[in-house]
Amino acid sequence: MSISALSGPSLWSRIQSHSIIHNSISSVALDNSTTSRDPTKVWIDFLMSHGGYLTLLGVPSLIAIVANVGRIRWLSYNYIAHGYGRTNMIYWPTQLFIALAVLILVSLVATLEGHSSASDGMLAGVLLTLGACLTAIPLNAAAHYFETRSSDYLFSFLTVTISTSLAALYILSETDPWPTLTFDHISYFAVAIMFALLFESLPRTATKVQWLAREKENLSDYQQANLCSRLTYHFYQRIVSTGARRPLTGDDIANTCPAKLLTNVNYQRVAAYWEKKKERAQAKGKQPSFIWSVLDAYKGEITVMLSYRVAGFAFLYVPPLLFGQLLQFIGDYSTAVREGSNPPALKVGFIIAGAMCFFNLASTFLLSIAFQGEITNHMAVDAERWIDASIFLPLVITVPFELAVSIYLLYRLLGWSLFAGLSVFAILLPVQAKMASFMNRFQEEKLKWMDSRLRLMTEILTNIKIVKLYNWCGIPLHCIIWA
Repeated sequence: MSISALSGPSLWSRIQSHSIIHNSISSVALDNSTTSRDPTKVWIDFLMSHGGYLTLLGVPSLIAIVANVGRIRWLSYNYIAHGYGRTNMIYWPTQLFIALAVLILVSLVATLEGHSSASDGMLAGVLLTLGACLTAIPLNAAAHYFETRSSDYLFSFLTVTISTSLAALYILSETDPWPTLTFDHISYFAVAIMFALLFESLPRTATKVQWLAREKENLSDYQQANLCSRLTYHFYQRIVSTGARRPLTGDDIANTCPAKLLTNVNYQRVAAYWEKKKERAQAKGKQPSFIWSVLDAYKGEITVMLSYRVAGFAFLYVPPLLFGQLLQFIGDYSTAVREGSNPPALKVGFIIAGAMCFFNLASTFLLSIAFQGEITNHMAVDAERWIDASIFLPLVITVPFELAVSIYLLYRLLGWSLFAGLSVFAILLPVQAKMASFMNRFQEEKLKWMDSRLRLMTEILTNIKIVKLYNWCGIPLHCIIWA
């Protein structure tokens, strides 16, 4: 299949051949045949017709302003300054690059005033982004003043800001005529935010602040790890490095498990919700549900987990689309050089490649959860089902989302022939359901006999002295053979 079949005719080649001049980004989409075959152009048109840059840049920034201000107030009312100082090698570079990003946005606002159309929402989106960056500076100061680890709010804000900036750069690169000044400003802004995120993501285990916190507050590595360290499991590096030098001891791994993962803490939490459920059920004359008690006890964690899973699966679809655009850019560049015309700017290709790397890393972080188990008997299987539920429960939400996005993208590429493949899945679905039902019944029967044999062996071994005293070896042996 050719490159053009994946991404549609090149915008650059159409500009060269037809000299199309459009006044708004909604007119940048190609003719109807191209638009219908390139989902990226469809999404750009949809975005620009529903708020434009105000939606892309302004809405996340408005949420960030509220979250940052709320977090600052919450820290000031609920925390006491730790008094360990701050990590200057991380604090000042982060503040410097955020301040640099603010200055770049101020310059962009001055450039846009009187020269930007209000219909695309660029000026309003940039102003809201400026406000969010201004709240990020005191948030970083408050985080260093009250906490010994970096702020999850600041890390999330910087990550989302980079994503929206890269998306804005891509849309600007598709605009004709190319707004060079705006493109350069947002490029410099994205680079400044990337450097701020880089310093904010640095581990602080060896810093004086965290060393004092470990000594005085007995904090674990997990409690001191920032969000990036938790997503990449870098906080385990100390244990791994120690284990590489010598065998680990109990003191090495003591206090490494987060308090919220301890068995006793979770038992008390679930037991409290179970008692409440029983009281409510008895008052209504109904049977309480243990599964709903567990879901109620962990509704906050489940909501966050579902959000990460949905975001992770959404990010999986972005790199293939960007790869198609990168192939299109390479084809346009090669054609322009071969024909002796002006090639597209190389920085567009670098931006697309950087966005691919970013979304690949983001999807890897968000989907880095794995569990393993071993089936032994009914109790072990029941315990394992709770673990499996934490993995497969998000699929109830993410699978319809994945199917909808996948079917849409395939339909744009293949047309009605897509439904031939879907019909095969529809035919095989009852067969797979029947096989799953058979395997379930087989496993239940197997576990029933395993439990029966386990009870028999426990009873015989418990009373083995009596069996030997009265020489009753024949009967237990017969029972064991036929169990």
